[in-house]
Amino acid sequence: MKITFEISPEYDAEMIFQMLRGEDWFYRATSMEIGKEFAEKIHNNQRQGEIQEEIKIFVKKAYKKYMPYIEKTKGLYQLSWQEIIKDFSKLVEKLTTPWFYDKYVCVVTHFNQGISNWNGNVVGRWWKENPYLQRKLTAHEIILAHFFLSIEIYIRILD
Repeated sequence: MKITFEISPEYDAEMIFQMLRGEDWFYRATSMEIGKEFAEKIHNNQRQGEIQEEIKIFVKKAYKKYMPYIEKTKGLYQLSWQEIIKDFSKLVEKLTTPWFYDKYVCVVTHFNQGISNWNGNVVGRWWKENPYLQRKLTAHEIILAHFFLSIEIYIRILD
């Protein structure tokens, strides 16, 4: 299994919308450093299209300011994972099941500390960590994606 790191403001904007729809929206908004008024507007808005344009503008401003740091961090995260990916891949496969995807994409985000994808090979991690210390939570997100896909496949087999 391989991992690549990418930058996608569009992914970050979509995840803001998704994450602030849940009951824990205020906690998430605080960790994302999104003001309460805007977060509440996202949480309560029933018209996805309207609020998503506002989110895109909000994200675009943040990325314009922080992009040099996000780009630098993306490269550092990639280098950090290149050091451990073979051992990590083999160990997870040994302890669980063969990988369903040959490659996982980790989107380096500005707003979300960690996002796992329970039906795919894209996860998210924010740029605000030490490149070596980020490994633990990045591994967590990848393993969650792998684990929940395994469960979904086994449930389909049992049906």
